Amino acid sequence: MDTEVLFELGEIVVTPKALQMIRHAGSIFPLNCHAYGKRGVISEADWKLNDWAISHGERLVSSYSEI
Repeated sequence: MDTEVLFELGEIVVTPKALQMIRHAGSIFPLNCHAYGKRGVISEADWKLNDWAISHGERLVSSYSEI
């Protein structure tokens, strides 16, 4: 994992499946990955939008199929 958080976490919204994964793993590993720039499996367009969003304080997207 990178050594620097890229942004402050604001409102955290998760899907029911993501919440189930977090509960199952007993950790917030996906949230840490998100904050450190590990986006999981997203499209190239979403990667570009995320890069823009970090510098403009907008929403970010990440997607993880497993922990």
